[in-house]
Amino acid sequence: MNEEIMGIFPVPVYISKYEKDISKELNFIKNISYIDNGKNGNFKSVNTFILKSEELKELNEFILEQLNIYVKKIIMSNDTLLPTISWTNKNPKGSKHHEHLHPNSIVSGVFYFNVSHSSPITFHKADFGGMKLNHTTYNEYNNGSFAVKVNTGELILFPSTTRHSVPINTLDDTRYSLSFNTFTSSQIGSTDQLTYLNLKEIANASS
Repeated sequence: MNEEIMGIFPVPVYISKYEKDISKELNFIKNISYIDNGKNGNFKSVNTFILKSEELKELNEFILEQLNIYVKKIIMSNDTLLPTISWTNKNPKGSKHHEHLHPNSIVSGVFYFNVSHSSPITFHKADFGGMKLNHTTYNEYNNGSFAVKVNTGELILFPSTTRHSVPINTLDDTRYSLSFNTFTSSQIGSTDQLTYLNLKEIANASS
Protein backbone atom coordinates (compact mmCIF):
# COMPACT_ATOMS: atom_id res chain seq x y z
CA MET A 1 0.00 0.00 0.00
CA ASN A 2 1.45 3.34 -1.07
CA GLU A 3 0.92 6.20 1.36
CA GLU A 4 1.71 9.88 1.17
CA ILE A 5 1.33 12.70 3.68
CA MET A 6 1.42 16.26 2.39
CA GLY A 7 1.88 19.30 4.58
CA ILE A 8 -0.01 21.92 2.56
CA PHE A 9 0.02 25.69 3.14
CA PRO A 10 2.99 25.82 5.54
CA VAL A 11 3.60 29.08 7.41
CA PRO A 12 7.05 30.50 6.55
CA VAL A 13 8.79 31.60 9.76
CA TYR A 14 12.24 32.99 8.98
CA ILE A 15 15.05 33.54 11.52
CA SER A 16 18.33 35.33 10.85
CA LYS A 17 21.21 36.44 13.06
CA TYR A 18 22.49 40.01 13.34
CA GLU A 19 26.23 39.56 13.64
CA LYS A 20 27.15 43.04 14.91
CA ASP A 21 27.47 44.00 18.55
CA ILE A 22 24.16 45.42 19.84
CA SER A 23 25.27 46.80 23.21
CA LYS A 24 24.83 50.43 22.09
CA GLU A 25 21.40 49.72 20.62
CA LEU A 26 20.35 47.86 23.76
CA ASN A 27 21.48 50.75 25.93
CA PHE A 28 19.49 53.12 23.71
CA ILE A 29 16.20 51.22 23.96
CA LYS A 30 16.61 50.69 27.69
CA ASN A 31 16.69 54.45 28.23
CA ILE A 32 13.76 55.57 26.06
CA SER A 33 10.26 56.26 27.41
CA TYR A 34 7.78 53.38 27.84
CA ILE A 35 4.10 53.17 28.67
CA ASP A 36 2.22 50.40 30.45
CA ASN A 37 0.62 48.10 27.88
CA GLY A 38 -2.20 46.97 30.14
CA LYS A 39 -2.97 43.90 32.21
CA ASN A 40 -0.25 41.77 30.55
CA GLY A 41 2.36 43.58 32.64
CA ASN A 42 4.56 44.47 29.67
CA PHE A 43 5.55 47.90 28.38
CA LYS A 44 5.81 49.40 24.88
CA SER A 45 7.83 52.38 23.70
CA VAL A 46 6.16 55.76 23.41
CA ASN A 47 7.91 56.07 20.04
CA THR A 48 6.01 53.88 17.56
CA PHE A 49 8.38 54.65 14.67
CA ILE A 50 11.48 53.55 16.55
CA LEU A 51 13.28 52.19 13.47
CA LYS A 52 13.58 55.76 12.19
CA SER A 53 15.89 56.57 15.11
CA GLU A 54 19.47 57.38 14.11
CA GLU A 55 20.67 55.07 16.91
CA LEU A 56 19.06 52.09 15.12
CA LYS A 57 20.19 52.98 11.60
CA GLU A 58 22.41 49.90 11.10
CA LEU A 59 19.79 47.58 12.56
CA ASN A 60 17.16 49.07 10.25
CA GLU A 61 19.43 48.39 7.27
CA PHE A 62 19.79 44.76 8.40
CA ILE A 63 16.02 44.41 8.71
CA LEU A 64 15.51 45.82 5.20
CA GLU A 65 18.02 43.28 3.83
CA GLN A 66 16.26 40.39 5.55
CA LEU A 67 12.84 41.54 4.38
CA ASN A 68 14.21 41.57 0.83
CA ILE A 69 15.39 37.96 1.25
CA TYR A 70 12.02 36.91 2.67
CA VAL A 71 10.12 38.51 -0.22
CA LYS A 72 12.37 37.16 -2.97
CA LYS A 73 13.16 33.65 -1.68
CA ILE A 74 9.97 32.77 0.18
CA ILE A 75 7.14 34.86 -1.31
CA MET A 76 8.94 34.73 -4.69
CA SER A 77 8.11 38.33 -5.54
CA ASN A 78 9.97 41.34 -6.90
CA ASP A 79 7.92 43.72 -4.75
CA THR A 80 9.48 45.57 -1.83
CA LEU A 81 8.33 45.45 1.78
CA LEU A 82 9.16 48.35 4.08
CA PRO A 83 8.64 48.74 7.84
CA THR A 84 5.63 50.88 8.72
CA ILE A 85 5.00 51.15 12.45
CA SER A 86 7.76 49.91 14.78
CA TRP A 87 8.12 49.85 18.56
CA THR A 88 10.15 48.27 21.34
CA ASN A 89 8.83 45.98 24.09
CA LYS A 90 9.97 45.68 27.69
CA ASN A 91 8.93 42.49 29.46
CA PRO A 92 9.96 42.34 33.12
CA LYS A 93 9.47 39.25 35.27
CA GLY A 94 5.79 38.25 35.41
CA SER A 95 4.80 39.91 32.12
CA LYS A 96 3.51 38.33 28.91
CA HIS A 97 1.94 39.07 25.51
CA HIS A 98 -1.57 37.76 24.88
CA GLU A 99 -2.42 35.87 21.70
CA HIS A 100 -2.85 38.29 18.79
CA LEU A 101 -2.05 39.03 15.15
CA HIS A 102 -0.98 42.20 13.30
CA PRO A 103 -3.67 43.80 11.07
CA ASN A 104 -2.82 46.18 8.20
CA SER A 105 0.50 44.46 7.58
CA ILE A 106 1.91 41.85 5.20
CA VAL A 107 4.93 40.50 7.09
CA SER A 108 5.70 41.24 10.73
CA GLY A 109 8.96 40.86 12.57
CA VAL A 110 10.57 40.83 15.99
CA PHE A 111 14.21 41.56 16.79
CA TYR A 112 15.54 40.37 20.14
CA PHE A 113 17.90 42.61 22.10
CA ASN A 114 17.79 40.56 25.29
CA VAL A 115 15.95 37.26 25.48
CA SER A 116 14.48 35.41 28.43
CA HIS A 117 14.36 31.74 27.46
CA SER A 118 11.44 31.25 29.82
CA SER A 119 9.22 33.03 27.28
CA PRO A 120 9.71 31.89 23.65
CA ILE A 121 7.45 33.35 21.00
CA THR A 122 4.60 30.89 20.44
CA PHE A 123 2.64 30.62 17.19
CA HIS A 124 -0.96 29.42 17.15
CA LYS A 125 -2.92 27.65 14.44
CA ALA A 126 -5.80 29.94 13.50
CA ASP A 127 -8.29 27.16 12.71
CA PHE A 128 -7.39 24.93 15.66
CA GLY A 129 -10.44 23.79 17.61
CA GLY A 130 -13.75 22.23 16.80
CA MET A 131 -13.67 18.45 17.09
CA LYS A 132 -10.55 17.24 18.88
CA LEU A 133 -9.41 13.64 19.24
CA ASN A 134 -7.20 12.42 22.08
CA HIS A 135 -3.62 12.47 20.77
CA THR A 136 -0.99 9.94 21.81
CA THR A 137 1.78 12.17 20.42
CA TYR A 138 1.79 15.73 19.12
CA ASN A 139 3.25 16.62 15.72
CA GLU A 140 3.05 19.42 13.13
CA TYR A 141 -0.36 18.21 11.96
CA ASN A 142 -2.27 17.88 15.25
CA ASN A 143 -0.58 20.53 17.39
CA GLY A 144 -2.39 23.84 17.85
CA SER A 145 0.69 25.82 18.87
CA PHE A 146 4.44 25.88 18.28
CA ALA A 147 7.00 27.57 20.54
CA VAL A 148 10.08 28.96 18.77
CA LYS A 149 13.24 29.42 20.81
CA VAL A 150 15.01 32.59 19.72
CA ASN A 151 18.30 34.05 20.88
CA THR A 152 19.64 37.52 21.56
CA GLY A 153 20.54 39.26 18.29
CA GLU A 154 18.11 37.26 16.16
CA LEU A 155 15.35 38.53 13.89
CA ILE A 156 12.21 36.52 13.21
CA LEU A 157 9.86 37.26 10.28
CA PHE A 158 6.42 35.75 9.74
CA PRO A 159 3.12 36.47 7.94
CA SER A 160 1.24 39.15 9.86
CA THR A 161 -1.93 37.02 9.91
CA THR A 162 -0.17 34.40 12.05
CA ARG A 163 -1.52 34.38 15.59
CA HIS A 164 1.19 34.46 18.25
CA SER A 165 1.80 35.13 21.93
CA VAL A 166 4.61 35.25 24.48
CA PRO A 167 4.21 33.33 27.77
CA ILE A 168 5.01 34.76 31.18
CA ASN A 169 8.62 35.73 31.78
CA THR A 170 9.52 33.74 34.90
CA LEU A 171 13.12 34.96 35.11
CA ASP A 172 14.54 38.06 36.75
CA ASP A 173 16.04 39.35 33.48
CA THR A 174 13.93 41.89 31.60
CA ARG A 175 13.27 40.86 28.00
CA TYR A 176 13.77 43.60 25.38
CA SER A 177 12.60 43.26 21.79
CA LEU A 178 11.62 45.37 18.79
CA SER A 179 8.49 44.64 16.77
CA PHE A 180 7.42 46.03 13.42
CA ASN A 181 4.86 45.71 10.64
CA THR A 182 5.39 46.11 6.92
CA PHE A 183 3.65 47.07 3.72
CA THR A 184 4.68 47.55 0.13
CA SER A 185 5.29 50.80 -1.68
CA SER A 186 4.73 49.02 -4.99
CA GLN A 187 1.48 48.54 -6.84
CA ILE A 188 0.20 45.05 -6.15
CA GLY A 189 -2.27 42.72 -7.77
CA SER A 190 -3.54 43.00 -11.31
CA THR A 191 -6.47 44.50 -13.17
CA ASP A 192 -7.10 41.14 -14.90
CA GLN A 193 -7.67 39.39 -11.57
CA LEU A 194 -9.50 42.39 -10.07
CA THR A 195 -6.88 42.62 -7.27
CA TYR A 196 -5.11 45.83 -8.34
CA LEU A 197 -4.01 48.17 -5.54
CA ASN A 198 -1.82 51.26 -5.82
CA LEU A 199 -1.77 53.37 -2.67
CA LYS A 200 0.29 56.16 -4.26
CA GLU A 201 -2.30 56.46 -7.03
CA ILE A 202 -5.11 56.67 -4.47
CA ALA A 203 -3.24 59.29 -2.42
CA ASN A 204 -2.58 61.44 -5.47
CA ALA A 205 -6.20 61.22 -6.57
CA SER A 206 -7.44 62.43 -3.18
CA SER A 207 -5.00 65.33 -2.88
